[in-house]
Amino acid sequence: MFSWRKLTELPVIIAHRGSSDFAPENTLIAFQKALKEGAHAIELDVRLTKDKEIVVIHDARLERTTNGYGKVENASLEDIKKFDAGSWFNSKFSSERIPTLEEVFKLVRKKAGINIEIKPKLKHPEIMVRKCVELVQKYSLQNYVLISSFDHSLVKKVKLLDERISTGILYSPMIHFGKNVVKLAKSNYADFVIMSKNYIKEEIVKNVHKEKLYFFVYNVSNRVHFKTMMNFKVDGIITNSPKSINNYLLNM
Repeated sequence: MFSWRKLTELPVIIAHRGSSDFAPENTLIAFQKALKEGAHAIELDVRLTKDKEIVVIHDARLERTTNGYGKVENASLEDIKKFDAGSWFNSKFSSERIPTLEEVFKLVRKKAGINIEIKPKLKHPEIMVRKCVELVQKYSLQNYVLISSFDHSLVKKVKLLDERISTGILYSPMIHFGKNVVKLAKSNYADFVIMSKNYIKEEIVKNVHKEKLYFFVYNVSNRVHFKTMMNFKVDGIITNSPKSINNYLLNM
């Protein structure tokens, strides 16, 4: 049984917005494909609609990944469900729609882990955190859901609402002004540190492990980066292609 609280198979392979090299990001088909490719978990982004429903989409605006226009927060769920969220990637995915977080929960259930990234600078961050936690509780997915954010105050709020839910800080030395990553994680009650491969150093991984925290890296896409991350002993790899990472593991 998968559990973020006690990872038994390392490295954990997390599909970044689903299997997003081969299907439109943050769609149900991308998540289904990731599970078929052997991902241990999927990663996704959440935002609130005008009527405060949680939808799975990376951008604040609709234009890049749908045929809609404007900000997600200014559109109702009913309107958002009308938009084509797949044709931008390939016309064969024209039937894909922006899913709700609840739809993803119903799809994945307890077959894999789910890493929810709450985007920073939301209009109603407290509502987002509360509704995410309530949905996790509704489906009894505390062991299966990891909630992360670049806004570390949101991570702390999650833990205060339900300490059983695993949390992670997304860290960038540019955004967080080079502050000590371990201190940030500990002060915000996080269980995981998640960083870009562009900023990772072996010493940082060691310091995180000394504090009994897990370390994940994104976005790893080729064999050279994969080997480096394995040498650094990271606990999880976030990738657009779970299939490729599994192949690298088999041929180590």
